[in-house]
Parts: sequence; structure tokens; C-alpha cells
Amino acid sequence: MEALWRIAYCYGIMVPGPALSAMTRQRERSRILDYTIQIRLHEDVLEIEISGRGGAHNADEIAQDVFKAVRAAPAVKVLIDVRQFQGRMSMADTFFHVRRYPRDLPKVTTAVVDTKVNKLFYSFFETTARNVGFSIRYFNDPPDALAWLQSERPT
Repeated sequence: MEALWRIAYCYGIMVPGPALSAMTRQRERSRILDYTIQIRLHEDVLEIEISGRGGAHNADEIAQDVFKAVRAAPAVKVLIDVRQFQGRMSMADTFFHVRRYPRDLPKVTTAVVDTKVNKLFYSFFETTARNVGFSIRYFNDPPDALAWLQSERPT
């Protein structure tokens, strides 16, 4: 079964369904909306696409929104696509950001798709996340990420 959710976070409020497109256009015009998350459950993979802009100022908020989706879905494999997201944290911010992840998260295997331009960032993020017990790997190509997820056994 396939479920599709489109979620925009405006002032911490989830806006699902038909109201989304109007709300997104309105917030984008006023530059209040920093990012948008689209979530799709396809078979046993939770697919999350994050677009917009950000950095250290909203990284914790974005992470909490992703954690909510992971907790709500029956999937044990997660594919996160951040190719349309502009901005990244510094190495120091990344180091501490990952250490603030809740320890009670469901055990999921995560593949992240990012652009080659961000290789230095995602290489560091991947290592830092693994050092604190998260199964995560970065890719530049969605089919490669999906193939890796399908080959991995649930953690």
C-alpha cells in the first residue's frame, strides 16, 4: 500500500492535504517558510524529500520533523533526498547536532541522497552519525541509495 503525505511546516504547524499548496505559496511569498518536507511510504521504504533552505538555525526543527515521520511510519528503511535543500551546517554544528538526536528513535537504516558539491559535509555527517549508533549512508544517485537500502537487513 502506498500512502502520500505532503507536509509543510509553518510556525511549527503541520498543514496537510488540499490547504498545502495555497499555504505554501502564501508562506513562500512572505519568506516565512524555510523548508518543505514531502513524505511518501512506498512498500517498506519511507521516502522523505526536503527542499528549501537552512543550516544550524533550523537543523534541529527539520530533524524533529523527520523523526516524527519515522516514528509514525511502519518502515525500517528510510530514503532522505536533500538535493533540493540549500545550506548546510558547519562541521562543529554537525558534530553537536547529531549528538542531540533522541536515543529512543526506532532503529532504521537510512540512505541520504545529496549532491556531489556537498561531499565534504555528508562524509563528515555520515561518520559522525555512525559514531553515535545511527545506520546512515550518503549517495549521489537515488537508484544507488535504493539498491543499498534493499540489500541491507533491518537493524
